[in-house]
Amino acid sequence: MRSIVALAALCLRARPTRAAKARRAPRCADADVVARCLARCELFGAELKLRAARRFDGVIANRCLEECEEDFCPRRPPPGTEWVVPDATKKTVDPSATTFKRRPVGDGRALVAVPQPEAKVFLSWRMLAVDGAGHGAGAKGDRVERVDDRAPPNYSVQRRVAGGEWEGITTSSRTSLIDTPPGKKGTVYEYRVKATSGDRRDVWSRVASVKTESTGKDYVELSPPDQKTGANKRASMPPISNVLLADTDGDGELEGVAWRKVGSDADGTKRYVISIIEFDGSGITRDYDTDMGRPPPAKPPKGDWVTVESKGKRSVLKEAPGSESSLWTRPRAAGDVDGDGREEIWTVGHVDGACVYLLLRDDGVNVSLVASTPSPYPICDGADNSRHDAFLANLDGDPNKLSLGMAGGRHEPWRIFVWDLIDGTTLVPRWDSGSGVATRRDGKVATANAQNSHNVAVVDVDCDGRDEIIAGGTVVDDDGSILWGTNHWFGASAHVDGIVVDDIDPDSPGFEILLFSETGPEWGLYRAADGAPRVEAVAAEFHLQWNLAVNVSESRGLDVVGTFGGHLVDGGFSYGGGAFKPYPFGKWPREALNWFPIDWDGRGGHQACIFGFHVEGQVSSGVDRRRRLEAQPIANPRIYGFLGKEIKEVNAGTKEQILRVLVSAVDIVGDHREEVLVQMADGSLRAYFNVATPFVQKPTKLEDPHYRRFLGHATFPSHVAALGTTCSNTEPLSKKAPPPRRDWEGSTRDVAALKERRRPLELHANSRENSADSRDRGRAALKSLDQEITVAELRVAVRRMINACESPGCWRRADRDTNRHGETQADKARRKDPNAVDPTHGPDPTIAERRQPVRDSRCDRRVGPDRADTVAAPGKAPRVSIGGRCYQNRKSLIGKQLFFLDRYNADNPAKPHNVELVQSLWIQPSKGRSGRRRATNASSFS
Repeated sequence: MRSIVALAALCLRARPTRAAKARRAPRCADADVVARCLARCELFGAELKLRAARRFDGVIANRCLEECEEDFCPRRPPPGTEWVVPDATKKTVDPSATTFKRRPVGDGRALVAVPQPEAKVFLSWRMLAVDGAGHGAGAKGDRVERVDDRAPPNYSVQRRVAGGEWEGITTSSRTSLIDTPPGKKGTVYEYRVKATSGDRRDVWSRVASVKTESTGKDYVELSPPDQKTGANKRASMPPISNVLLADTDGDGELEGVAWRKVGSDADGTKRYVISIIEFDGSGITRDYDTDMGRPPPAKPPKGDWVTVESKGKRSVLKEAPGSESSLWTRPRAAGDVDGDGREEIWTVGHVDGACVYLLLRDDGVNVSLVASTPSPYPICDGADNSRHDAFLANLDGDPNKLSLGMAGGRHEPWRIFVWDLIDGTTLVPRWDSGSGVATRRDGKVATANAQNSHNVAVVDVDCDGRDEIIAGGTVVDDDGSILWGTNHWFGASAHVDGIVVDDIDPDSPGFEILLFSETGPEWGLYRAADGAPRVEAVAAEFHLQWNLAVNVSESRGLDVVGTFGGHLVDGGFSYGGGAFKPYPFGKWPREALNWFPIDWDGRGGHQACIFGFHVEGQVSSGVDRRRRLEAQPIANPRIYGFLGKEIKEVNAGTKEQILRVLVSAVDIVGDHREEVLVQMADGSLRAYFNVATPFVQKPTKLEDPHYRRFLGHATFPSHVAALGTTCSNTEPLSKKAPPPRRDWEGSTRDVAALKERRRPLELHANSRENSADSRDRGRAALKSLDQEITVAELRVAVRRMINACESPGCWRRADRDTNRHGETQADKARRKDPNAVDPTHGPDPTIAERRQPVRDSRCDRRVGPDRADTVAAPGKAPRVSIGGRCYQNRKSLIGKQLFFLDRYNADNPAKPHNVELVQSLWIQPSKGRSGRRRATNASSFS
């Protein structure tokens, strides 16, 4: 008993304060980090068991805890951090005249004429901000949003039989109508429209032609079928699944910009060209040969580190070499760099055999090279970094000037490089920034995360009239300094999979930024201006690839709807009004990128479009899982609205097959509502749209600068909404705003609570009183909940294992233990594996070595299950081992306490060595005042 008291006194002297009583982490003094990492590693262990990918034992648990504690513990930036000081010389700029200034679309009206049943014609065109005032409030029952205090504009609409004389049919304040022409079914009509006031009052739109029919359509054909189909009966038209949209020729209408493969692998003629696709139904494309498309090297270079020299600094980018056929080696973005009304294309290619970044210009006839600059790191010829993202940003506060940027490296580390176009022909470096950079503002330090996202978003978040670059969990200011970051929540090295920028929280003025992690279960909602958290929560599993901000519940603001489980979805969740809710839609997306938000009704409704659907058995592991999915044809996209109800099936009732879907919605027709762009099996491109009369009429979204920038950069998984022409991000929160919510334990902690939620969902899913759509929603939510219950039960098993593994020896494998390849540490050491730890000799294990399964032969006191003692070496005090294994890292809490025990034994050789005391030195579950589980300290003996 006296030995216990003496040892307790030693431990208590090492923990003198009450605040330190809850510490357990060997690398962090924050009790929240300790408890959070325990919950995170429980979930990690549950996922390993769920996937049956590998066993979860003490070694893996220890590694998870150590890496988590190292990643999440708040600390000062490490030595070698590059400190970037904000530019204090920047002049104040009005955002309403720069980054939030409406972007004119020229004379483009995007007039479409679509046949409707009974030989009627649906017409739709754009309202522009320059259309001026009309003569009245419009027709009875209209709700028209005014550009300012003037009356809504009026439009003159004319019609003619093809080749005949024009005749006026109406003057309307609406931007859409249904016309009933006098001719018979099958007659071809032409229409045109113009505003009756404003700067474009004398400019007619382009002519829209339509052939009347009895059945009608709900789409407009942007490009006709491709007659050059191959042996597989698939078209050779450029694929649009990842196309960007821009007005490259300055005619006021959008074109598509895509990469297209030409030539053949067989004869070595394969190349990738930039294709500009006219969306006027003509099928015209204009190409630029980038000379890209070389195969990967037969013998990749040793290692996967590429070193780059950048303005005197040495940056290192890690990525495996790959082929130029990879999507990630073909970045592109578009924007009006020089203010001439045409949007240039910023991409990569070969010039004189060298890999360079290219700035291209389209004059409506040819695509030509404007300027080029060497790549800061080699991305071509198989030595590529493989993950690049091009963008354009307003960094000067000049609405007519854009800088060009390239973000390289999605995973650790990454770098952003920025250039300016000088004299119309020369690209001059401006700055570069990325991982390893930190900035001090007002006494606070913001450090860049070690990893980036799949793309960057360019938005003026702080209302200073200059754009910032949102790169994963890091926001880079216009001068290359770090404005704010999210390392406290996602960890210092976290791959944030995507970015959503929208007005989500009604209590926070302006818009917010929604982020979600691939390397964990975390997601977060942040104020755009300063990164203040509004919600920080976790899902039921790791890898949240794309969360949507949509309107599906009766809560204020938008709901966050997401999936978990990675690329092949295991389940979904919904969060709104401060609480988690069942998954709302009747279908899961097949993969986490098979959906996107869409404004289908024009009210800013934020519906969801899903175009690939989950199938039974998808959650199973192995190659068959992927093969089953690849064998499925693309399903018709479906649009889901309020309360998760299905409101539209695209291409319904036809035998035509959709081949690809653009992974983004776009207001290409121009009525402020958004359309679904698809490519059919015959190569034709279509825009499916809402043919109902718009409930609210507004100027086209294409005049919104942030929305337009997003379309010129559109890459999944991200979304930037139309943010308007005013910036209110810096205004204070509403006085009624609830405090920020933070929850790291998630819903899969309490199995009983989850099972209580199952019965009502089961009744809803099987009740004949509900509609088929309602039952589908119940079944989808039920399947998702069952997955959460499965994970929760596995978490309980993992938690028991961790709690049972109280002794340090549980976290080390004996030398006889083998890895999944059947090797022991000794085997690895004999073949000189650089990651092996020689188990036979050497000093105390280092921090890195502690993560290896290793037995230290210097433990000469064994207290295993049989309580067998060993004799100490001559002249040395006996060392302690629990469970027959040794743990001697003195930098950790356990190691320190074992050291105290060793020292006590050495100082008191005549007293009994009560090593069972060490069994109480690990984390034990207990209840604090709030009832929340917390970690207790090893020195709190009873």
